[in-house]
Amino acid sequence: MSYRVIANLIRFGIIFVFVSLYDTNIWIMDHSTQNTDSKKLLKTLQDVLKSKKLTYAELAKKLNLSEVTIKRLFSTQNCSLQMIFKICDLIGVSFFDLAALANEDQAVEYFLTDEQEKFFAVNPAYFGILRSLHRGVAPATVSEQWKIKPDRFFRVLRKLEKLNLLEVLPKNQIRMKVIGNIRFQHQGPLARMILRPQIVQFLDHVDAVVKNDDVCMQSAELELSKRHIAELVEEIHALGSKYRARAFRDKNLLSSDKLRPVRWLYAFAPYQTNWQQYKITD
Repeated sequence: MSYRVIANLIRFGIIFVFVSLYDTNIWIMDHSTQNTDSKKLLKTLQDVLKSKKLTYAELAKKLNLSEVTIKRLFSTQNCSLQMIFKICDLIGVSFFDLAALANEDQAVEYFLTDEQEKFFAVNPAYFGILRSLHRGVAPATVSEQWKIKPDRFFRVLRKLEKLNLLEVLPKNQIRMKVIGNIRFQHQGPLARMILRPQIVQFLDHVDAVVKNDDVCMQSAELELSKRHIAELVEEIHALGSKYRARAFRDKNLLSSDKLRPVRWLYAFAPYQTNWQQYKITD
């Protein structure tokens, strides 16, 4: 096991307590100062299996084990790290996604590199395709939605692979390398290309549906003390972080038919409208 893997395990609050030199068998235990522990990890794995509608019998068949063995593995909470890695690989969930899911309020985020942002700023359609694949939409479905023929879609996937965002598998299947919610710089090249026009489109949509029960919009121009300004900024950051974490869990633990695409926009700043821009009329 690489030092990088170990470092990531420590990052998520997981430590190893037993290693045999003859038969490496690393077990997961809870860390006294972290939230993630073995029971939460295995419970989360059960939730992921349920979301993918994968039974113990089906999992046992894929692992060449008996159904009784699989049931005992989860009921006794006695599972080797290698086995958890193997199950994660079989169901298409990274171990680090699983560890993050077990830590319920942790927002897991993937920030695009400068190279990736520059590419998407010039080719925003590729970013849209990446987002669909990242949400779990099957490559064949994405290809159909975008009306792209298989050979051309393969070239699209290869470009995303060269950016180290995914791995292309046989028959246009993929394995995502992006872990967590995709983020980009607010003043980076991609934001300058897509953010302002998309915000205008979004606000036009909100204006049209603002009376719906699942839509809200708040706007105010008031005066606040420095203390309350700092308090509001902190609460906005916390709210965004909280629901990015919820989105990450929902994406991994719920089937796509139970999810809806949403967007939110929080903007706050000390600001005074120039009301003199408007002319007085008689």
